[in-house]
Amino acid sequence: MRILIADDEASIRALVEKILRGKGHECFSACDGEEAVELFRQASPDLVILDVMMPVCDGFQTCEILRARGAAVPILFLSARGDMIDKTVGFRAGGDDYIVKPFDAQELGLRVDAHLR
Repeated sequence: MRILIADDEASIRALVEKILRGKGHECFSACDGEEAVELFRQASPDLVILDVMMPVCDGFQTCEILRARGAAVPILFLSARGDMIDKTVGFRAGGDDYIVKPFDAQELGLRVDAHLR
């Protein structure tokens, strides 16, 4: 499956890519929300993983833009912001799941698998 990962931290992008490529997925990476929206259009991913705190366009805004453009794929937030208010904003923006950093690699893989079923 094709997965878009958007996070402004290169080390997080690399780790998530390594986890998901190890499960046989093809990954595409963006460093901010604006780039993620463009890459979504080009790559047609099956799932999107968004950091919340990104420059240019944050993860919540990116999710809203993708949903407004008809994106029907699962969108997972992967964020250091774990307060209930942040999770609420994420789900209301159109997110399907919300994982708090630091995260367990196995759990991320299981959640991705579940959403891609």
